[in-house]
Amino acid sequence: IPVLGVIPKEVPNFYPIASNPDLIFLVLRDPPGGASSTTIAAGTTIDFGLSIDGGHTYNSNIDFNGLVGASYTSETNAVMAPLGFGVMTTALKVNVGANVHYGHHFQVSSTRASSSHYEYSFYFEYDFSTSQDPNIAGHPSDVIIGGGVDLIVNEAIK
Repeated sequence: IPVLGVIPKEVPNFYPIASNPDLIFLVLRDPPGGASSTTIAAGTTIDFGLSIDGGHTYNSNIDFNGLVGASYTSETNAVMAPLGFGVMTTALKVNVGANVHYGHHFQVSSTRASSSHYEYSFYFEYDFSTSQDPNIAGHPSDVIIGGGVDLIVNEAIK
């Protein structure tokens, strides 16, 4: 059973939407070789920025077409009866008519764009190193620092 109506809201809802959780902020590469490693020293700061651009476009075309017409017919009859009887015939017939065609085209377009920029900073309080184990040297010992960004969508209140 459908229920129609309006539910008043005093506070808008917001919905977090997870973006790609595979954002990579930093890769600490382990060099090839058995006892090699790479270190980020304590006190190191890494800064970077992230921009999110969005847009919305709406286009609509509406056509109205119509026809309005009117007509009028008038007929005058005459009787030809020279001997007291005769034939009735149409003496005059007038037909008048007019048609009006109309049309209108509406086009509605809307474009909205937004852009947000975020600055991030990582500060390392301790040394951070890749493995020195000769069995996992090179790519298997790389350290990847990453995460994700949650976008918040707000629900509007009329």
